[in-house]
Amino acid sequence: MPRHTTAPHPFCACGIHAAAELEHALAYLGENVEGDMQGSGQVLGRVTLWGRVVEGPSGWRAEKAYPFELYLPTDGLDDPYEVAFALADYGVPVELLDCSPVAAKVRAQLAAP
Repeated sequence: MPRHTTAPHPFCACGIHAAAELEHALAYLGENVEGDMQGSGQVLGRVTLWGRVVEGPSGWRAEKAYPFELYLPTDGLDDPYEVAFALADYGVPVELLDCSPVAAKVRAQLAAP
């Protein structure tokens, strides 16, 4: 495919991804072999999208976005507080998320009816 200069391009996965549902957003984190959520340097948040926006089956990809709030999975980060401090430059709340097996079990229990 020829190189392009605008995002999102309809024939690749570039752009800022925004999920329509929480379950789709959590899928970006992935899971390891034990089923634990893994952050792997990803940041989740609620955003406003603008510019060129392409709708997909699970949400949207946009040219530009600005966050309302950010959620930082702590797994795999040497110093999550350093990353959270850097994200504070956006001027929005930053919450650290524990994606450990214990936290996943607690979240599952809280979500159960």
